[in-house]
Amino acid sequence: ITKLKNLNKQAQKAWEKDSMTLYHTIQTSAAMREATQSWLGKLHTFAKQHNTSPAAAIAMYDYIATTGNEEVLPTLLTELKGDRVNEFPVTQTLKKTAKVYQKSIIGKSFPAFQTYGRAGKPEYFFSTTGKKIFILFWSTDDKYSAYLNKIYDAGVARKNKDSISFVAICLDDDINTWKQYLRSKNPGGRQLYLRGGVF
Repeated sequence: ITKLKNLNKQAQKAWEKDSMTLYHTIQTSAAMREATQSWLGKLHTFAKQHNTSPAAAIAMYDYIATTGNEEVLPTLLTELKGDRVNEFPVTQTLKKTAKVYQKSIIGKSFPAFQTYGRAGKPEYFFSTTGKKIFILFWSTDDKYSAYLNKIYDAGVARKNKDSISFVAICLDDDINTWKQYLRSKNPGGRQLYLRGGVF
């Protein structure tokens, strides 16, 4: 817990300084993966023993990963057994549902939907035949997703251009903000706009 708390503090400091490269390095580091997996294992065991819903488990994870205080678990458990989380299925049911859904979509075509291209004109999004598609949903006011837009084009699309198509879909409410971002940053890959994330 202490290790995870310290890593989150380092990541927060990088975020506050707008150092997205450092933030990304911390978030994707082996130390962060190890600390997170260790904590999630403990949390899963705790949640299973107390029949705690996924919503409650997530709330406990967020709180304790930030504070590092395991002593609050009994208090949190009591508070999180209220009506606001009772509608969620227990962890095992949720996992089974997810597995069934994942199997059902393997091999299926990605649905086509209307977006806007760089020129601001309507453009339908279709999956690219014969290639895997790496889709990033992002917004200009989220500095980390904007950073990922930049590095994924360079790191994924360009290095694997024969097998992977990189598509960045902006979810801004204002298309002009997106256009301005494209003019100033000129990110690569296929850049599309989906107003407010509405299909």
